[in-house]
Amino acid sequence: MQTLLQDLRHGLRALAKSRGFTAVAVLTLALGIGANTAIFSVVNSVLLRPLPFQKPGQLVFLTESSKQREITQGPLPVPDYLAWKSRSHSFSDMAATQGAAFTYTGRSGAIRINGVLVSPKFFQS
Repeated sequence: MQTLLQDLRHGLRALAKSRGFTAVAVLTLALGIGANTAIFSVVNSVLLRPLPFQKPGQLVFLTESSKQREITQGPLPVPDYLAWKSRSHSFSDMAATQGAAFTYTGRSGAIRINGVLVSPKFFQS
């Protein structure tokens, strides 16, 4: 225990003598801790926390295939979605999504943003 205290005192004296190195070391540690905290927050909210649904194991994703249109797994057309929703007895509720491209016009010009259009029930848990 005594040698640990001596090592700590020696380290603090060395850091006090070279203030530039100390500032760089503290800044590096702060940035590293901040980056790790941010990454963990994202991983925790996206991967580790359970989905905000009562029974997430019962969620399904439906697609449609069509030999005439040569689609093996594609998005469900809106009329088909509405028909499935009105006639479905197997699902407690349904929501729809569709990929879309949006144009954002800002001060630096227009940029394309990929997004998703969703039905009103999509965000209800």
